Amino acid sequence: VVLHDKSAYGQGVADAVKATMNAGGLKEVDYEGINAGEKDYSALVTKLKELKADVVYFGGYHPEAGLILRQAAEQNVKFQLIMPD
Repeated sequence: VVLHDKSAYGQGVADAVKATMNAGGLKEVDYEGINAGEKDYSALVTKLKELKADVVYFGGYHPEAGLILRQAAEQNVKFQLIMPD
């Protein structure tokens, strides 16, 4: 799964990761943007659970990533989160 925060930075790095994955023969099961600044990402976490996501790349900033991870833990949803530095 490739996610981004709809910012120029976040979407830019997500697009680059997606292109590199696709060029290497990997296809993402989902690609979408989230709204930065939200406090509730439970619907996203539910979707990740339904998709059985093992790895999530998030092009965005740490506050949203932290909320997504916390809400995933609350729903007992486990995946590897990868982000740019």
